[in-house]
Amino acid sequence: MAERSVWDAAAVPPGPTEGDQRGLWGSLLERVDIARYRPRRVEGYEMSEVTEGGTTYYVLKNPRLRTYVRLTAEDKFLWDQMDGQNSVRDLVLSSFLEFGGLKVGRILGLVANLQDKGLLDTPPARLYDGLIRRLRQRTLVGWLNRLWAAFLQKELPLRNIDGLLSRVIPVFRPFLSVPARIVYGVIALVGVVAFILLLRSGNLSLLAFGRSFGVGFAVLYVSQLAIVFVHEASHALMCKYYGCTVPKGGAMLYMGNLAFYIDTTDVWTKPRAARIMVSLAGPGSGAVIGGICALVALAAGEGTVAELSFKLATVGFAGAVFNLNPLLELDGYYLLMDLVGIPGLRRKALAFLTRGLKEKLARRERLHRSELTLAMFGLLCGGWTVFIIFMVILGYKNVILNLSARLFMPSAWWSRVLVGLALVLMAVPLSLALLGRFLATAVGIAEALDRRLKVGARLRRRKAAAAGRGRRRRER
Repeated sequence: MAERSVWDAAAVPPGPTEGDQRGLWGSLLERVDIARYRPRRVEGYEMSEVTEGGTTYYVLKNPRLRTYVRLTAEDKFLWDQMDGQNSVRDLVLSSFLEFGGLKVGRILGLVANLQDKGLLDTPPARLYDGLIRRLRQRTLVGWLNRLWAAFLQKELPLRNIDGLLSRVIPVFRPFLSVPARIVYGVIALVGVVAFILLLRSGNLSLLAFGRSFGVGFAVLYVSQLAIVFVHEASHALMCKYYGCTVPKGGAMLYMGNLAFYIDTTDVWTKPRAARIMVSLAGPGSGAVIGGICALVALAAGEGTVAELSFKLATVGFAGAVFNLNPLLELDGYYLLMDLVGIPGLRRKALAFLTRGLKEKLARRERLHRSELTLAMFGLLCGGWTVFIIFMVILGYKNVILNLSARLFMPSAWWSRVLVGLALVLMAVPLSLALLGRFLATAVGIAEALDRRLKVGARLRRRKAAAAGRGRRRRER
């Protein structure tokens, strides 16, 4: 009897597979070939059904990984068939028979999204992803990218933040009720009037505190940190008010500066009204603080209390306006997204501007309401980007020049130190950001040129070798 090689043994199905006759290579081929892949739902997933405006959609959640995926009715039909028995090819056929149309790309995108969010077991093997990632990390570009990512954002999470919020939410629940929100709205509106009166009077300075610009900057910086902390805490408390989980939150280093963050993605499983209130809670808290402080500053008139309250009011109102801007991917953007009912509004708007709008105009077709919304929002986003770049450059120039001049004015040494610290905190993040992107781009271009030169040299050597072989054949 001839001995079997290891390859012959590998082709025989192992005993414990209970009837699986694919063999090692058949199983591996099935995992590599996405069409043969048989997606299977993970255990312990959660699904919420949400109905808004007559439209029903579903939100999948992986509690262990804290990831979410939004499904349409058609996506849910496919999800229900992902039992490990039906291949992706079978899902395409089922979708065609049920809904019509061969939506191969859409189904592949759904499967890939579910894989990335950890909602499928045994994803198809991506043989080279890990190797390519490790090789890239060893390059200079990879090192610069990691350094850039750490500079942009470094989270310092607070352990068991959801448990902490669960213990304190009974205390704050009365302050989050509908009557309390009405009171907050009145305070914010009256505070806006008071703040306008303060600005018109011109008696209080934003930058100086007791005639010291260094102390004034320190007060503004601490005020900004306090407003941001209350902003994120308000998001978290409102999220818990609606029965959601807050998986993580804490402090972070953002562009080299201290900030705070909170994860409220679990609110996606709730109706639109809950999502809107969670988004409003952050900027609303800043507006309420600004209103209260504006009223205090107006009543105090002058002095330390008035100066401190005016600065807090300014930071509170400025933060509320900034975060409510729908053209930035902040609270205002998610509010608008819920109001118009278009998930991924920015991405879809920019995609429609670059492709769909041109086709519509070429065919002289009338834009639907949703397409008109996408076109208007995309144009506003483009215009806002240009405007904000110009204003940031202009603002940094004016403020930095003003602070630089203060360094050489006669004042106490500690005041100069604070002004110098202000310059560092403002100028260094922008400078490092621009330098990091420039270096990463320059190194990437250099590596691409190096690869092209090596390929050219290799081709020239091959041509020279071929020419030499041709001459030798002719000589013979």
